[in-house]
Amino acid sequence: MTSLGLPAHLEEALPSNGRASASTALALFALALAFRLGALWFFAPPQPNYNYRLARSLITVHVFAFGPEPTSYIEPLYPAFLASGLLLSGSDRFVMALQAIVGASGAPALYLLGWRLTGM
Repeated sequence: MTSLGLPAHLEEALPSNGRASASTALALFALALAFRLGALWFFAPPQPNYNYRLARSLITVHVFAFGPEPTSYIEPLYPAFLASGLLLSGSDRFVMALQAIVGASGAPALYLLGWRLTGM
């Protein structure tokens, strides 16, 4: 662990002023999460799509399938993520909030990647 409490390889990715960039990354995460959660609150939930139907199939009949036919047309990771969120809470809103958290984590990751690549 380093002075910021991060592993050494992660602190190397931060700019020389690590505390300022860590707080910037945290602020970016909070802003991105606020926009995503605001959109969840403001807009109606989307209609279930094929990923959601596959997740429900994994939960109810324990098969990665559309109806009686198993499928390999869709990659299984995202429907499995949805199914695990639905198993944890049983709530569609919880799964959407979980997706908002995962999506919001991309903002500081992109910031740190850009900083690392450009050195600015």
